[in-house]
Amino acid sequence: MFNSVRNWTVFFFVALFAGRIGDGDLRGDSINYASISKNVLTGDNQLILTLNGDLYMNKPPLFFWLNALFMKIFGVTVFGAKIAVIIAVAGIAWVLYSLAKKLFDDEDIAVATPMMFFFSYVVYKNTQMLKMEALLSFFLIASVFLMVLYIQHQNRLYALAAGLFMGLAVFTKGPIGYTPLMTAFAFVFFGRNINRKRYLFDLFLMLLVSIPIYAWWYAYVLVKNPYFYEHYFLKQNLARFGTEQSEIADYAIRPFWQYLKYMFVHGIYYTPFLLYGLYKLFSNRRMTEQIKYMLVTTGVFFIVIHFAKTKEHRYLYEFYLFASVFAAYGLMGLVRRGLSGWVRSATVFVLVLYTFLPPVTKPTTYDALLFADKVAKERGLPVVAEKSEITDPNDLAAMHFYFDSYLSERPRNGEYIEIVKKSTKVFDAERLYAFRNLAVYLVIRKESAL
Repeated sequence: MFNSVRNWTVFFFVALFAGRIGDGDLRGDSINYASISKNVLTGDNQLILTLNGDLYMNKPPLFFWLNALFMKIFGVTVFGAKIAVIIAVAGIAWVLYSLAKKLFDDEDIAVATPMMFFFSYVVYKNTQMLKMEALLSFFLIASVFLMVLYIQHQNRLYALAAGLFMGLAVFTKGPIGYTPLMTAFAFVFFGRNINRKRYLFDLFLMLLVSIPIYAWWYAYVLVKNPYFYEHYFLKQNLARFGTEQSEIADYAIRPFWQYLKYMFVHGIYYTPFLLYGLYKLFSNRRMTEQIKYMLVTTGVFFIVIHFAKTKEHRYLYEFYLFASVFAAYGLMGLVRRGLSGWVRSATVFVLVLYTFLPPVTKPTTYDALLFADKVAKERGLPVVAEKSEITDPNDLAAMHFYFDSYLSERPRNGEYIEIVKKSTKVFDAERLYAFRNLAVYLVIRKESAL
């Protein structure tokens, strides 16, 4: 029923992230992802992803297809672009609550688990933006939770269902989606009450079930463009763990201890409770096979992400996901009980807060484009953005996202809206707006008499 603590917990996090979803910003990867998703709707082939007129071969398509679906329903807006992320938030909150309840049979720990996850800095930051981490994490934690149920019940159906979610994870962000299989295999060396021969066979079935979900698309793209193998598998994935020069040269190569530094600087809210939770868990010897499975999952994933040379902080997103049950266990070992009783009140408070707070007035990265689009529609004018002016790939992606069409050359006469670099001066024109990199001008040109 809706009044259950679990449902109110899910509702709280949906309200937290969706309350001002339409006021959000799109920049960096987020504006690129929004543009790719729109291109799914407007392009000739929905199976082939494009960005700024070029093939986009960095990621699989599921995340973009879902975004495109909701843009089709709700419009090509920031709101429509982020609906899939909000649904993923709801799924993560539901699974984390259920997982913690299964492991510790404690309502307060179950409520604290998604709280520890979503309130950590790296998670909150990346969930607010249009990133695929939330969707990927939902598929990963759903798969891991099903494997926890498999460990408890020894029912093959749970392993098969885990394989389905693992396939969706691979279809979202590639090889990292195999994490549930990798950690499940590692458990062979730690689990006691499992039939190893049957267990390994079920893991094989888990892999087998996952393959049809994504393999057909990879095969299709490879046939259409054989360069996809070199770009995606070698440059985008394997090279992150190797030494060859590739596209990761654009990113900083960080030291081995980078994650620990980040966890103790930016994760100060999270890390002490995680460490205390692990200490309390081992000192109390509260070690079921299911808890042991989650420990193995958390530990193996933390080791694996250290092999990526770039040490991107967002890779901790999934580590926090798996470790959140232990951080919540540590938190509830220190604070007073009764957290679950506050969920309903906290949700109502967040909803009331968002209802009565005034709209966000802080300009977003591409406010200039929103302004240009509004003025152009009000006055019935064309929009012009010459190629020499829109050179930054993110700005170009923004142009494709916010405008259905625009001119790349100035008309010889007439009135139009022109978008240029902020540093460019357009003579005999009225500057209407400027922010960040771009400026908007109203241009009126009269045809010269010969």
